[in-house]
Amino acid sequence: LKPLSGCISDEFGDRDYDKVYVDEIQDCTQAETSLFFLAAGLQVQSLFLAGDPAQAVVEGVDFRFEEVRSIVYKLSQGKETLERPMKLFVNYRSHTGILRCASAVIEKLCSAYPGSARVLPPDLGYSQGPRPAYYMTNGTNSVELRTILTNNERLVVLCLDE
Repeated sequence: LKPLSGCISDEFGDRDYDKVYVDEIQDCTQAETSLFFLAAGLQVQSLFLAGDPAQAVVEGVDFRFEEVRSIVYKLSQGKETLERPMKLFVNYRSHTGILRCASAVIEKLCSAYPGSARVLPPDLGYSQGPRPAYYMTNGTNSVELRTILTNNERLVVLCLDE
């Protein structure tokens, strides 16, 4: 923590970092989250965290936003508190058709493997976009599938990787 000692405000209120922005916070440990708070000079208004617990990919990290609030409270010795996280339900990167397709896949996975993931409300898209189509094959009709793929460069193929 010695390199972070300059992050905490000196007698003039100056510190090395004015703001600390962290994306994908759901993949960070409590220790890493503590370091971000220290880097922000123990000032919650200088720390911006973004993440989605449903997109956690780091094995062994069981992230909860409530733990971030606890870290801030403990490190500041009760002087700082965080508001509850703001939840965003409008997706600006993917259109509604893609989001509905993803929701349908997640719904099927959750029904096949109950309790394997936290069930959240589906995201809403900012724009409509084209409607995705499904094509299922047992692998025996490769000529038909090759014709479809060759004649449409906008297709994206999702397949099982063994």
